[in-house]
Amino acid sequence: MLSFIDNAFVFNDRLCDTLYILNSVLRMHQARHRHVSQDMLDLKRLYWNCRSFRHGKRKEHCPYELLGLKLPTYDWWTLLQMDPKALEQKLLTQEVRYCPSKP
Repeated sequence: MLSFIDNAFVFNDRLCDTLYILNSVLRMHQARHRHVSQDMLDLKRLYWNCRSFRHGKRKEHCPYELLGLKLPTYDWWTLLQMDPKALEQKLLTQEVRYCPSKP
């Protein structure tokens, strides 16, 4: 029982250290970007949702792909370069249904 408690404290210390590091990184980011416009938030959302995971069970799949959203490409820069009307037309002609793919 004593080893279980010791392991719990070690895990708790590591977790606290990890959260402290994460919080400091987020604080620096927030200090640089205090006033973020809605357009910038949309751009960041597009970037992060088109970015493929590098590790784990979702490796090589992006969040949009896992949600079942069929895009002409999952490259965020290419999507930004596309004509908005043409992209809208491509998306509207697709059959819409929710069925997340299992990687």
